[in-house]
Amino acid sequence: MTNSNLMASLVAIAILLCAAFALQVNLSTGKNLHQDEFYSLERSNGFDKYNDWLAVYSGNTISAKKPPLQYWLNGINMKLGMPDLLALRFWSYISFLLLMITCGWFCYLITDRNPWASVSAMVLIGSSAVLVRLARSGLLDVGMSLLLMAALLFFRLAKDKPWAWIACGLMLGLGALQKAPVGFLFIGIILYILSKRKDEYYRWKELRKNSNFNKGFYLSIILFLSWPIIQTVKFGGNYFSIAFKREMIGRFSPIGDERITKVDFLKWTEWLWNDLFLISIALGIGVLLVLINRRWRDDNFLFALATIVVLIAVGFSLATGKIYSRYLAIFTPILIVIAVKVGSDLSQKWRPSLLVASLVLFTFSFSNVSNAIDHITAKDKVTLIADYASIIDEHVKENEKIVIDKSIMPFGAYGFYGIRTDQFYGYRLDNKRDIRRFKRFLRRQEMGSNLFGLTIKENQQAIEDIAETFTFEEIKEDIVIWRLHLTKAPEEEKKNK
Repeated sequence: MTNSNLMASLVAIAILLCAAFALQVNLSTGKNLHQDEFYSLERSNGFDKYNDWLAVYSGNTISAKKPPLQYWLNGINMKLGMPDLLALRFWSYISFLLLMITCGWFCYLITDRNPWASVSAMVLIGSSAVLVRLARSGLLDVGMSLLLMAALLFFRLAKDKPWAWIACGLMLGLGALQKAPVGFLFIGIILYILSKRKDEYYRWKELRKNSNFNKGFYLSIILFLSWPIIQTVKFGGNYFSIAFKREMIGRFSPIGDERITKVDFLKWTEWLWNDLFLISIALGIGVLLVLINRRWRDDNFLFALATIVVLIAVGFSLATGKIYSRYLAIFTPILIVIAVKVGSDLSQKWRPSLLVASLVLFTFSFSNVSNAIDHITAKDKVTLIADYASIIDEHVKENEKIVIDKSIMPFGAYGFYGIRTDQFYGYRLDNKRDIRRFKRFLRRQEMGSNLFGLTIKENQQAIEDIAETFTFEEIKEDIVIWRLHLTKAPEEEKKNK
């Protein structure tokens, strides 16, 4: 190992250790949770709660929305006695550190073994406040990002190391079990571009002659289809409609009615800027250079990665369903790999200059990253939400169905903190659209049904406007519980009001 390689390796280890130390603080005690993290708690606990590890539970009933991989891992942590909040965040924390290593290895591979490219990639990954916040959360996105980047890494490595096809297939299959089969789409795009660019090795007929490719291919398909098949056998064909049509295709479809304003068209650019500031400009320039400059455009694999970035940007721009800034987790690492490759090629005279540039850019994001690290200690949402669940359990009657006011209590929270194990429901009672959904829910209930809910006084009027037979009881401060005994449809009651 040359002195330069040794120095770069030591710096990489130091960066990884610094990240590991900074991100582990308060993992088991920070009580500020994103509302979707309560879903993760509920679903992770559901396997043991219902003694069923082949179904994901939400609202105390079967849910088809998300696959089980990280929930399984969280559930195992809980069963082994790990504190709930640490069990929730542990695998995201580990995934982030592995993502840094994966992106470093990736950049080392595509920059002709430039170790300073690896270190720079690790610094830039650590510059993303979005990724850092996800690393200290119970959300699925950083795990998804890790498996996606690992699949791309092993795909690139497989031409020289055929065993990597098996690893690539494993990462693709696990990615589908983690959140969504995005990796299959990305690998398919890369294969199409490489084959069209006359790279004979990547032609389908040639790949099928490779036994390692076949093993990886079949492994990925088995893992991908295993969960949908199990769910369909257990619960029927509605699984595909929810898990794929609604949660994936519907969310990113350019045709739909959820887009609120035209401003949302380029909302992702605002997210990227807020996340990385000046780094986002450098990343954008890197992609642009790959697309327009022959020096990099002739690199088939690099051009394919840039094409994927463009397609993701278009997908984000045209999506009419709900998308969130955390979705940058599948976007930012690819941008970083491309930019580091371009930067490495431009810094051949003194390779450490790439790290210097990355560190300078990191300083502009440091405050943002610091805030992301501190985020989990900013508020204590857990105690408040657990108190709400206790109030519900104290006052609800056995024959009453529970309706959660999602504007004050995340839906998944009652499934984790509540005592009841029968199905419950949830609507935002401060939202006109959700109130309309609540009315439709009431119309579907049998006459004679008894409903129970907890809300705040501010939302009481919206409930009173639905039907006259709601009864209210103030519990403490502005916390109100309501009851409804259905004797007629809400519309009929309002006609007589």
